[in-house]
Amino acid sequence: MKHHRLSRVILLAIIALACTTSLAAEPESKRLARAKDLIADEQWALAVDVLKAAADDSKEANRDEALFWLAHSQNQARDTAAALDTIGRLERDFRASRWVKPAQSLRIEIAQRLRRNDVLWYTATPPPPPAPPARPTPPVAAPAPVAALPALPPMSRRSHPPP
Repeated sequence: MKHHRLSRVILLAIIALACTTSLAAEPESKRLARAKDLIADEQWALAVDVLKAAADDSKEANRDEALFWLAHSQNQARDTAAALDTIGRLERDFRASRWVKPAQSLRIEIAQRLRRNDVLWYTATPPPPPAPPARPTPPVAAPAPVAALPALPPMSRRSHPPP
């Protein structure tokens, strides 16, 4: 129970940070506000229904946020597979969203609960450093021509002193 409270506190801190660092967030829709009320009341199934509708609505201004809360609600309803699919959809469709990092934290929380060390190790391993940019190499100058040596006269047998 202690671990569950701690992970919930961490998740809420991440969410609060994401909410306060909003640069130009769209105004919240009534549907999203309703979903957050359902989440606060821990009515996960109802929240999932409302959030699915919001995430699938192309006119919803905060679809990325709706996807995050959908994944969160699916996780709380113990539909882990759906939560992971939703996180993947958020990462794929909204790569630059401020909700991607909290969703990745949610993935780690799910991996911890499922004791999926392979996922944790994959997440903890930093990606390989990028290859250094290719610098144009200066052209290599052709070697200077070597002056031809004068030809030696052919050796004759008599050129050696007699014994």
